[in-house]
Amino acid sequence: LPALVSSNASAALGERFAVTLGAQQFVATRAAVAATFPTVLPAQPFIVVSAPALLERAAAIPEAGLALNGILATGDTDPLPALRRSGFRIGTVQRTAPIEDALAQLPQSLAVGLQFVAAAAGLGLVVIGVAVSLSVSQRRRDFEFAALRAMGAEPQALARALLWEQGVLLVFAFVAGLTIGESALRLMLPYLGQDLGVPFPPPVLVVDTTALAASVVAIAIASAVGFGVALRALMRSSVTGVLRGEPE
Repeated sequence: LPALVSSNASAALGERFAVTLGAQQFVATRAAVAATFPTVLPAQPFIVVSAPALLERAAAIPEAGLALNGILATGDTDPLPALRRSGFRIGTVQRTAPIEDALAQLPQSLAVGLQFVAAAAGLGLVVIGVAVSLSVSQRRRDFEFAALRAMGAEPQALARALLWEQGVLLVFAFVAGLTIGESALRLMLPYLGQDLGVPFPPPVLVVDTTALAASVVAIAIASAVGFGVALRALMRSSVTGVLRGEPE
């Protein structure tokens, strides 16, 4: 590949040198030496080659296509025979790690990651809110528990009643939230496929069971801590002091 090179580049590269363009490498030969070239700053090294000659040599070097490395097919018909008849070479995936790394850099994957971080932050706020609200709300029921204790109710019976009450509330909130969220996503999926505007397969709803289980465990632990703190304060409070201090 003949090339016009600057004097300083000629001294460093010599008569023949390798030129890399993308994933292809060419051997260039110094055809002439120039001191300056338009649009190049003085004293800056440069190499000038012919664009038609460069494209001709680039097209002559076989190279795997980088634009098409996967096809999404829909329906029950196997697309491999038709692809082979069209001239496509069907290979076998040996390692999925490079594909996963490439998919992880897509904007859609980054958006999902940001949404997961936001969901995790929201889960942290939920855990803190559940623990604090349980502790504060139950301690405000001092008069109710003091009156029950004054009428002879056993502490174990009060603890069981309170545990059933909070358990029913938490289970209802969890089931209702999961049902509403999944229903909303399923209602959005048909419109999401239309908005894409390309023949992708229908979107599939995937539930991250690990993250969901971790969130349930975290909420359960926070609820248990808040419940235990509130119950301990209620059971250890003075019955007479609470009843005398209430304006009711």
